[in-house]
Amino acid sequence: MYGSTSITDMPAEIIDQICEGLTLEETANLQGTAPLTVTPYFPQDAYAPFERLIDAVFFPRFNKMRLTTDDNDKRNVMITFSPRSTHSYLEQSFSIPSNSDQIKPILRSCSKVDSLTISFSDHHEYFKILSAITEEGIELTKLVVNFHTPKECGCGEDKPLCKKIRNRSHRKVTDFVRAHARTLTTLKVSTSEEDSVSVELRPADGASTSTESHVVYSHHSDSAVHQSLIYQVFNAMNYAKPTGPSSVILTVDWRQRLDLALQSAFMVALPVGQRGGVRKMRIGFSSKVSALKHDEIHDCLEAFSHQLSETHRLQELLCDFTKSQIDLCQLEPMFTALSSPLGRLTHRIRFLMDEPVWEQPNLIKQEWAKLPPVY
Repeated sequence: MYGSTSITDMPAEIIDQICEGLTLEETANLQGTAPLTVTPYFPQDAYAPFERLIDAVFFPRFNKMRLTTDDNDKRNVMITFSPRSTHSYLEQSFSIPSNSDQIKPILRSCSKVDSLTISFSDHHEYFKILSAITEEGIELTKLVVNFHTPKECGCGEDKPLCKKIRNRSHRKVTDFVRAHARTLTTLKVSTSEEDSVSVELRPADGASTSTESHVVYSHHSDSAVHQSLIYQVFNAMNYAKPTGPSSVILTVDWRQRLDLALQSAFMVALPVGQRGGVRKMRIGFSSKVSALKHDEIHDCLEAFSHQLSETHRLQELLCDFTKSQIDLCQLEPMFTALSSPLGRLTHRIRFLMDEPVWEQPNLIKQEWAKLPPVY
């Protein structure tokens, strides 16, 4: 009687450990080969369930993917898969170059990936991998894109070649976001180490039918970048949703041109056509934007107030001034500036400070006795 030593007869845990000792390409090759066995009677089509077994025990651990330029070959992109678990035996990440013949089978097997980080440059291999991710039906919920200035541009970002390369990259990423917008809930775009904009969508007040949009805006006022990238990419994400958010949190993390930063954060969170449904809004300033004085805050809110006229159903506006230098006696002009565009007495405006919350009592309805939680 023959004794079988086929790898397909091994427990799933052993097969998992074997795959951990291989590269991703070797694992993919193992899936596509007939099993090694010493018995002549082993079924020749046994590789099919074996392939499914590896898909079931090894690849589901990966939920994070990163694209970076290959340090050893600038013509290639390295794709790194990382696990979701923090257990020591699952911490290992696996990388594979974009020119591998096994890219598509591996992407198909890594169906649990829901987070993608791209250190982006204008590179054909990036575009090819993004297309493959979309074709394989990977459902992303989180996308982080870090743009790099192309080498051809040097320091002259106004050169025609630089503009062409930059705009092409922006279009490719916008198209990719549009293709995955149905499932995306977190999107962050950085154009330098200091400049970034992020949006996170989550259920509002625990409800499944309405969403809360949290925007952190930390980007200088570059109108060209905003028109070709920032507004386009976030609009691609927002317009794919069935409805706009019912609650919005705007956090300004940029010190220069505070007024433009707040207005841009508003446009990122609420594109035209989705502003009428928002019911709650919170405006805040990060620790980076510290020691704000009354005149700065007042001018910023006054310039921003005109956009509130489009929020027809806004019921509550909370302004967080805990990191500012404003006295209680200076709040009345700010309240007037914010209240005027709303044009009705059914809304509620609250100012959150280091002292207790300040609000205009004559505009609060009796049924609003209980204050909503401070986010």
